[in-house]
Amino acid sequence: MQTEILLKRISFEQLEESIKTIVSKEIQKSISDLTSTLLSNTTPKLLTRKETAGILGISLPTLHEWTKAGLLPAKRINASIRYEKNTVFNALDDVVPLRKKCRNKL
Repeated sequence: MQTEILLKRISFEQLEESIKTIVSKEIQKSISDLTSTLLSNTTPKLLTRKETAGILGISLPTLHEWTKAGLLPAKRINASIRYEKNTVFNALDDVVPLRKKCRNKL
């Protein structure tokens, strides 16, 4: 299928300006898309102590002990403690159910 383009008479400067405008818009769109993709993929979701304890089903003192023991790494942001969401859910995968513990002792 062939496409025909009919142009009205425009000056070289008008054509040049139109091309610059189109290219500029496309570059800005590409930069915006790339920036949003990079930010969404590299910025980890951070949870508060309360959110983390709720997900794990433990108390805040227990969360503190786990953090101190190195079981769950934390990040200090100014005066706040935050936990990466992926790390918290990975910690859930490492939990061994009580039944398995009992069977292993037998």
